[in-house]
Amino acid sequence: MRDTYTELAQRVEDVTELYGEYASLHEAFSVLLEEVGELGQEVYARERNIGRIRAEAMDVAVVCARILREWPLVRAGPIEAVRVGV
Repeated sequence: MRDTYTELAQRVEDVTELYGEYASLHEAFSVLLEEVGELGQEVYARERNIGRIRAEAMDVAVVCARILREWPLVRAGPIEAVRVGV
């Protein structure tokens, strides 16, 4: 698992260097939706490829990590429990 976190941290740095920081939370959310959609396509593909699923899952994690890192109000705010399905 430690390798996954190391890879995630490196990918966050690489992607931020390549594209810069998000201009807004709206942009970040749009990118997140796009990445989740791509992950869904791989999960529901007729012929699943674990490598592609892992790559798309990493892309989703990168976007989430960047949101937590780049937006001070998100980064500094309390993490509150969210009830799913309510």
